[in-house]
Amino acid sequence: MRILLVTHRFLPRFLAGTEVYAGSLAESLKDRGHTVQVFTGDPSATEASTYDWNGMVVHVVPWRAGRAADPISTFLAGFLNPPVERRFEQVSSDFKPDIVHIHHLIGLSPRLPAIARAHGARVIVTLHDYWFKCSNTLLFRYSDELCPGPGLGYHCGGCALQRLGRKPNRPAMILAAPIFVLRTAVLRRVLSRVDCVIVPSQAAARVFAPDRLLAGKLRVIPHGLSTRQPAPPAAAPGANRPPRYVYVGSVVRPKGVHVIVQAFANLTDAGQELHVYGDLSVDAAYVDQLRKLVTRPGTFFHGALARSQVPQALGEADVVLVPSLWRETFSVIVDEAFEAGVPVLVSAGSAAAERVVAGVNGLVAPAGDVEAWREQMQRVAAEPTLLARLRAGVRPPKTLMAHALEIEAVYQNMLEEAA
Repeated sequence: MRILLVTHRFLPRFLAGTEVYAGSLAESLKDRGHTVQVFTGDPSATEASTYDWNGMVVHVVPWRAGRAADPISTFLAGFLNPPVERRFEQVSSDFKPDIVHIHHLIGLSPRLPAIARAHGARVIVTLHDYWFKCSNTLLFRYSDELCPGPGLGYHCGGCALQRLGRKPNRPAMILAAPIFVLRTAVLRRVLSRVDCVIVPSQAAARVFAPDRLLAGKLRVIPHGLSTRQPAPPAAAPGANRPPRYVYVGSVVRPKGVHVIVQAFANLTDAGQELHVYGDLSVDAAYVDQLRKLVTRPGTFFHGALARSQVPQALGEADVVLVPSLWRETFSVIVDEAFEAGVPVLVSAGSAAAERVVAGVNGLVAPAGDVEAWREQMQRVAAEPTLLARLRAGVRPPKTLMAHALEIEAVYQNMLEEAA
């Protein structure tokens, strides 16, 4: 098959979850004998370009022609982006893909699926976040609450003002609401006209399933993990040392880092350690708040890890913490922890919790409940056999190649239906 993967940003310059996943899938499909190219955006580029990545052609377009993108131009690209559309038209005409698999359209254009279909391709979308419903991608409001959806657009205006560095206020939110209603209608229509919509968890499916326009299109296919040699696990806690808790991810409020910092501060046993790995510059004000919550020794804030450093950090953990407040669509760090043989403590009801059997390979606590998180962390130190039992219950995650075979089967079914 001739497969064109579309994403908002790509490797090696951008290394977030969607980019890493798209790159890993591209390599797996290429290894399976398919001809793969990538169409991607770059928010800071000023002109289109191409480069070779592991034997595949990558077509790069700027989010905003002639200059770096800003929040307003990025938002407007959710309606149309003629320069990106023209370049995609050209690539589709030259490459003639059988399958166009879209992983993100932020900064690009919602018209790309229609252009792909006009060139005879079947179009599949994987939803790595909630961009089609939420311009902030998280469905997590400026008021630090879960958002049920855009509705009449009122709260969308509040989130937009916050992103622009302004305080949400009622008059501005009322005035902005209609444009968010229009955005929702445009993107809902786009998503309803693709051939297949993939989500990586039941948690994500619950958000999109009520939309009747997606009936018969929605499929749950959890991600797989690229196999690599995990770091050796740390020595078991007990007589030699107390437990070590590790967080790896973005250091921003929707990730719930403040919950584990507060919970750790309230632990009664001495000597335990909490290590937070993540970029501390993304939200400096939030990091300052986190530091003020530290009231006991043993809390360490580290910078962001390179991908090659993640296995070592996880291998030194006794428990990996995933305290997300927003509805994460998957959470790769759970699979990475399991590959390292390390149990996890995750938010109940989350996508991460779908891979956790409480008391077998991990623990769960209600999202945002500091006392509940403290109790679960305290158990690790207080119950001598708990950690060994959890480690014994950890099983290797699904491999990326197994996942790629599932995606390949979706492609094949789409082509057979079109024949």
